[in-house]
Amino acid sequence: MNGLRLIVTIMALLLAALPARATDWYVDDNAPADPGPGDPTMSDPLENGTMGRPFDAIQEALDAAASGDVILVRNGTYDGPPGSNFNTNLRFHGKAIVLRAQNVATPLVEIHGGNTDQAFIFDGGEGSGSIVRQIRMASCTNLGGSSGGAVQCLPGCSPTFIDCTFVGNTAIGFGGAVNLEDSDAVFDGCSFQANQATGPGAAGGGMAIHGGSPQLLNCEFSQVN
Repeated sequence: MNGLRLIVTIMALLLAALPARATDWYVDDNAPADPGPGDPTMSDPLENGTMGRPFDAIQEALDAAASGDVILVRNGTYDGPPGSNFNTNLRFHGKAIVLRAQNVATPLVEIHGGNTDQAFIFDGGEGSGSIVRQIRMASCTNLGGSSGGAVQCLPGCSPTFIDCTFVGNTAIGFGGAVNLEDSDAVFDGCSFQANQATGPGAAGGGMAIHGGSPQLLNCEFSQVN
């Protein structure tokens, strides 16, 4: 009996030492139980981020997820009321989360800023483990005054973008699509099309870099203003 107890104790200790399994979270703005498809202000009251009851808005998943988790976003266009943070002005809150399109074969997830909002704001010390993958960011603008039409990385924030597309974004200042402040962010296989920086002293239609050592791998810039 003592031997059996010892084996059970050892097994329990081994299981406790195993790393927690990452959780997959789901986002779908047009789920079957969603009372207002395309409207993040009207959500399924039973939504919990599972495949059967996905969140209606991307920020809900970012808030619920923990470091190591993966957020899978169903194909569609994600936006929200101007100035909101349902699907724009998104924050990772310092967590190492992978945010990507659910359909990796034909990804068509678009964050649409409506010419008023940014897509992502990194201000929580995010590192390379904070990953945005296969997301299109279009018509994003930083009307609030900060630079970076679609993405703003504040000092010490170095996220990773893989196979993302930045189209028609505008900065009132620096970085029509992306503004990096002392950042080591990585952009791998990303496309920058028709982004622009406007206003007095504006610079960096596609991207503005202020310090740091960012990496741009296999990226393409076109129609930059």
